[in-house]
Amino acid sequence: MSWLERLYRVIGWTEDIDTPEGRKRLQESIEKMGKVINHPSIQELILGKDKITIIDVCSGKGIGFIALAKAILQKHDVRIEIIAVDLRQSALEKAEKYAEEELGIKIKTYVHDVARLWELGVSADIGLLYGFSTPHFNPYDMVRLAAGMASILGSKGAFLVEEADRIYSTCQRTGYKDVIPDYVDENKVVLSIEAGREPLKGINRRLIIDLISGNRVMSEFRLWDIAGTASILWCFFRHVDFIRYRHPYSGLLIAWEPRGLGPRHYAENPEIISGQSS
Repeated sequence: MSWLERLYRVIGWTEDIDTPEGRKRLQESIEKMGKVINHPSIQELILGKDKITIIDVCSGKGIGFIALAKAILQKHDVRIEIIAVDLRQSALEKAEKYAEEELGIKIKTYVHDVARLWELGVSADIGLLYGFSTPHFNPYDMVRLAAGMASILGSKGAFLVEEADRIYSTCQRTGYKDVIPDYVDENKVVLSIEAGREPLKGINRRLIIDLISGNRVMSEFRLWDIAGTASILWCFFRHVDFIRYRHPYSGLLIAWEPRGLGPRHYAENPEIISGQSS
């Protein structure tokens, strides 16, 4: 079992759309995507096409791509193809099931490191990173993800990234805490405990543990903010915009028109983290 499988098993993130909580999240996501597809870059991308291919990275069980596909189909008569990429085989199996139930289509799935997308040899019109997943990526892997996504999108392709200003919400508004109760009820008590900082990788380590079951996993995460993620996207796309949610510190970044930079230039780690520097 991968560390990511173990992490999601411990934290119990809302992903199953056959639960009331998951169904609510799906409906909210469709509303958000309805605003996104009205953006001029997305309108230009869709108009005149009879097929749109979406690649959803860190797709989980598919709430993001299902919501985006439904929003597109509400306004456009196009055929939708889906490519879902995740490290969790169990999540992709659910994504396949939900895609058939909600969209009536079969999807392509890959268990693969999304920081090395170019290895898949696929192409798409729209890329999607949904579910506030950027904390899974250190800055070097975020560069690889952006480069890889830009390489598989067409000349007018767009990459949608859900993002929040965690510098404000975590450091300024609430303050960084060594111990956080992530979830508490009679049957599950999940704590997140600080386990150290790696300054050259730009990440923190936290132990995620369920005190009732004893299940635990060591996790790395990065406190990204909107501008930080946008600036990396801007290196690989000519345009970057932002659609705010109701809360001004979260929303969806839209990056479009890839610059054509080759992702293989970023395949290896720089010396600062590869162990080659003195």
